[in-house]
Amino acid sequence: MHCENTLMALEAGKHALVEKPFTLNRAQAEILRETAMAKGLLVTEAMWTRYLPHMVRIREIIASGAIGEVRALFADHTQLFGEDPAHRINALQLGGGALLDLGVYPVSFAWDILGRPVDVKASGRLGSTGADTEVGVVMTHASGAVSTSLASSRATGPNTAHIVGSEGRIDIDRIWYTSAGFTHYSSAGDVVERHNADAEGRGMHLQAIAAEQYVSAGNFSGELLTLDDSVEIMGTLDEIRRQIGVVYPGEEIFSARTSL
Repeated sequence: MHCENTLMALEAGKHALVEKPFTLNRAQAEILRETAMAKGLLVTEAMWTRYLPHMVRIREIIASGAIGEVRALFADHTQLFGEDPAHRINALQLGGGALLDLGVYPVSFAWDILGRPVDVKASGRLGSTGADTEVGVVMTHASGAVSTSLASSRATGPNTAHIVGSEGRIDIDRIWYTSAGFTHYSSAGDVVERHNADAEGRGMHLQAIAAEQYVSAGNFSGELLTLDDSVEIMGTLDEIRRQIGVVYPGEEIFSARTSL
């Protein structure tokens, strides 16, 4: 319902902060982008993880060159939801599946740290409803760095993330996509910096504050996660679904390779 509901808001002249995943697929994301641009309104994806203090600090560390050249990134988002076919995560008619509900976090994280992937390989398992229950993704980025991620709706894993550089690494605590702590290590394994989790609740308010600031500044494309980025990320998720064989009711079959 993300695209349909957001279009109603835009048609009413309202800015929109849209829950992740931005839409069901890239085609819908492009519709929202075109509508928002035509009306001069903000529409931005509520990928709240990007606005959390530990993510802000991690980007600063990487930009400073403190861990050298980023070579690899690992992340999982795994939760135990059960097998009820009517549950949103299992129902194809609701856009169900581990990828769009959970896997969007590590995929978007890899985009944030490493940029647009130039190659995507995915493998997955489908449940009885046809929705994906496990999805593993390996992406190669323009720098040559490799990101790997796992999403599962049938098991709970560590839910940690790791960024590995030529001069050190960053290990993000469980649960990495919420307000979490992290440890920055040197290549010798010494602790360079310890960042503890921030006591600001879940931290979802930070993305709302950012959206307000964008509107006040007339920046209707966003900044930490631009509208163009959200459209491209939906294209990557389309490609992953094509590879694992997940098609939602009303969609055209992904018979040809979509844009990454």
